Amino acid sequence: MKGRSNYLCKKKLYDLTDQPVLSGLDEIEHYRAIAAWEKATQTGDRAELAALPEASSLWHKLDARADTCLGPKMQCMDNALSPRCTGGRWRATSLL
Repeated sequence: MKGRSNYLCKKKLYDLTDQPVLSGLDEIEHYRAIAAWEKATQTGDRAELAALPEASSLWHKLDARADTCLGPKMQCMDNALSPRCTGGRWRATSLL
């Protein structure tokens, strides 16, 4: 099973949309790609974003790592993408 850092946290993306704090042109381009992809993805799996470099500093700010997950406090918890998210229903398919 993949770790949570391989999945997008929609809350983090939405928070960044409301209060954009991006570092440089690369992050702006990465943000645009992620925001467009988020509208279409069913899983939130980073592997679907082939154009996003592995070393993207923006992805690290938006992934669903457990140490930054709000769990049940997530405002967008019904749209959680991470299959391990404790805050809401999964939209992701089984990864086994």
